[in-house]
Amino acid sequence: MSDSSDSFEEKVQQLSPDMYRRFKAALEQGKWPDGQKVSEAQRATLTQAIIIFDNAHLPQGQRIGEMDDECASKKDDDTQEMTWQ
Repeated sequence: MSDSSDSFEEKVQQLSPDMYRRFKAALEQGKWPDGQKVSEAQRATLTQAIIIFDNAHLPQGQRIGEMDDECASKKDDDTQEMTWQ
């Protein structure tokens, strides 16, 4: 017997790329294509769906919320020490 979260994950992993893009656009814009506002409950569901879809279909490093392993400030060794006068 599978619980509802398993079936939600399975359904999200089977989303079409077009539906995924629509979900991302609705989340980014805060409204659906028809202009209706995305509710807080819908925002939470969309966020969860996008994360699940990304994990299933995108390579590591291209998923939502992922950052490089190293902070950008550590990559630049041309930093100068700041002195107070």
